[in-house]
Amino acid sequence: MASSSSSSPAPLWVILGRVALVQHDSIKDPGDLSVKLAVPPRPSIPTVPMTVHPKPDYDDTDKHPYVVAAADAGLLLHVSQWPFVGFDLDRDPPGILLVARDFVRTAVPGEARATSVIRVPDRARSHQAGISTIKNTGFKQRRRPRHPPLLPLRRRRLGPEGSELPLHVRPALDVETYPVGHKAELPRDIESRRMVRVSQGKLRFVEVARARAQRPADTLVVVWTLVFGASGVACWKQQCATSLARIWASDSYRATGLPTQVPVLALLHPSNPNVVYFFLQQHLFGVDVSQSMVVDYVRRPCRLVEVVAGHKRPPPISWRYVLPWELPCSLANGQTY
Repeated sequence: MASSSSSSPAPLWVILGRVALVQHDSIKDPGDLSVKLAVPPRPSIPTVPMTVHPKPDYDDTDKHPYVVAAADAGLLLHVSQWPFVGFDLDRDPPGILLVARDFVRTAVPGEARATSVIRVPDRARSHQAGISTIKNTGFKQRRRPRHPPLLPLRRRRLGPEGSELPLHVRPALDVETYPVGHKAELPRDIESRRMVRVSQGKLRFVEVARARAQRPADTLVVVWTLVFGASGVACWKQQCATSLARIWASDSYRATGLPTQVPVLALLHPSNPNVVYFFLQQHLFGVDVSQSMVVDYVRRPCRLVEVVAGHKRPPPISWRYVLPWELPCSLANGQTY
């Protein structure tokens, strides 16, 4: 399980809290866009200076900017003005998009700052397809010989689970159906029970499934992998599966002191598709589904910046609150604390 030791090495990836803190600095000391790195499952929280806001001198400035997407080359953030603050999942939400990149470590232990923050040019919305921030927007790496990679926006076709595609998958691929290997009711809070993510370079579908008449202990946690046959036809193959009963019965789960309640999906380990992270009460913890055991947990509650949605109700706790960030080489060295 995770350790709080001050000698812990810096992770190769972190759990990024989507909603950022805002640094209210004077004009003489504008501050930098930075991230306080932490070893998973503790969240890493970004801080955005007021100077990058559309109108930094106004009182109605967005106090809850959020991360749309993360890649090893940088972060994509959304910043707006009241009442369009926080998560706005509508088509073409008001505000601006920023790319923060070229992160380096600072003199503050565990802190990284972006040396480059670039505003994404406004789009000709009448001539281009709409975007919906975290629902269909992300990074695409464009490879050019002997040139550094560019970071254009990519529009993705998504279902309600928020799917995303690895870079090597053909751009024309549309994933419209999900595997049906277990008889389970369609949950009302689908964001907390299903998600599609990339892990180890492949597309994975994670579900927390339970039939209507089953007990909570019989709830299944299943990870599926999208595989391609010789003819190029894609199909879903079960990666691993277990039940909550098996997880709850393990010594590793009992050692956490957490209650035997159905958790909420948080994220998938970016390089180990067997490890799924969950929210339960105020804790984030990782479970190796193939072994039915907890592999990542700290007793300290997970402290995320409160998610707001302007004049709307905030979305329920789910994978929308966090995302994995595989760190660039400049940060994946040294020590975190």
